[in-house]
Amino acid sequence: IKNKAKLDKRIAETKLQALQSQMNPHFVFNAMNSIQNFVIDNHTDEALWYIGEFSKLIRQTLEFSSKQWISLTDEVRYLNRYIELENLRRTKKVKYSIFIAQNSELHPIEIPPLLLQPIVENVFIHAFDKLSVNPKLTVNFILKTDHLQCQITDNGKGFDSKKQQAQHSKGIQLVDERIQLLSGTTSKMIQIQPNSTGGTTIIITIPIR
Repeated sequence: IKNKAKLDKRIAETKLQALQSQMNPHFVFNAMNSIQNFVIDNHTDEALWYIGEFSKLIRQTLEFSSKQWISLTDEVRYLNRYIELENLRRTKKVKYSIFIAQNSELHPIEIPPLLLQPIVENVFIHAFDKLSVNPKLTVNFILKTDHLQCQITDNGKGFDSKKQQAQHSKGIQLVDERIQLLSGTTSKMIQIQPNSTGGTTIIITIPIR
């Protein structure tokens, strides 16, 4: 009983940390700064759209924080909204696609919330810079026997140094620990692989219900 209470406590702690990472001051500041720039430049429609989508993202984040499981459909909508917000404030847009394997069983699947956005955010922060040509991001969901696999692939800079690996892994370690706690395993649940053509693929093993 004592060990279970300790485990539940740590799961709750990692979930809170996940919420904090998605509501981090850096992201909120960038969002507010983007809205301010749209207003200054008299781009009223863009400013109103951004405010609307940003408020929906914040509301979804808070809703998800109170749930143990969310539908895969809700997760995909959430990622779409986040990526669109990131792209709107960028001069060089990231072309993205989110795929769900052609399997009707995938649609009612439920997964733990607040897992994937920090990893996608890492891609925007670390994979692409001003020198990136035709930046692309792909999120692919594949149903396995007893879990869901998510592959997040970019054509960015890849891992060129130990420092860059540390930058990438800082947010990922929290997600990895949370999945381990939820799955009752000590195995790494997130794998990071360099692509032969450049960029990186991050493979996440997600428990399902």
